[in-house]
Amino acid sequence: MKRYVEALLIMVMVTLCLTGCGEETVPKEKELQTLNPVNGNTLEKEHEIEGFKFITTYNTGDYDLNRWRVTDSKVINMTAQVTEAPEGATVLIEHVHVDMSLKSTNPQFDGLSQDNMDDSYHGTSQDGFFVSDTYQYQNKFAIKTH
Repeated sequence: MKRYVEALLIMVMVTLCLTGCGEETVPKEKELQTLNPVNGNTLEKEHEIEGFKFITTYNTGDYDLNRWRVTDSKVINMTAQVTEAPEGATVLIEHVHVDMSLKSTNPQFDGLSQDNMDDSYHGTSQDGFFVSDTYQYQNKFAIKTH
């Protein structure tokens, strides 16, 4: 009887171990906008905030997106500008925060933090970065390797 119980426990443990061996995946987000080599490694987005229209662009310059590696150091060039601002309006960007994380169908990598940055205006003459139709906010987000 004792051997029967031991054999049964071993079979239950093996069964439990094997059920966890299946390959798990995270569904691919079909609506997620991405940088694309066909578009010159550039992603452009339009936003409306409190009646103001903004255009933000992100690009990787000459970094080959087909050879993207998590462990490579890389730079994301960012710009933001306001369009169709009312006459006499002054638009300032007070603070920019970026969180860079991985999006993957592999659950071990999905959501893994890559890097982050903050950019605030540190002067005393104005309350932020001035932006307009002709003057863009520009920044380079240097992504470090871990």
